[in-house]
Amino acid sequence: MRFLKLFLSVVILWTLAASCGQEPEKQSKVETGKYVAVLDSTMTITEIAKANQIGEPYLRTMLNMPDRAGGNLPLYKLKKSFRFSEETLKQIIEEAKNRD
Repeated sequence: MRFLKLFLSVVILWTLAASCGQEPEKQSKVETGKYVAVLDSTMTITEIAKANQIGEPYLRTMLNMPDRAGGNLPLYKLKKSFRFSEETLKQIIEEAKNRD
């Protein structure tokens, strides 16, 4: 029983020491006032528009997508079908949001 308590104490102390010794995290873009796009490869264009509070028609226009095509396709399939990169989509969203 003593060994178990000693072991748990060592683990707790080691965890505390390790977490205290970490460098402070760098400021994220959100903290510096710039918007960071919310994207996931499984999200649809509608979900991306809602998550980033941006108009779906605007995204479709900027990506040269037809009005209704690909509505249920996840991002990883949309990129292949409509030939755009995730970085392009991220840039479109961030430029639109940071412009406001």
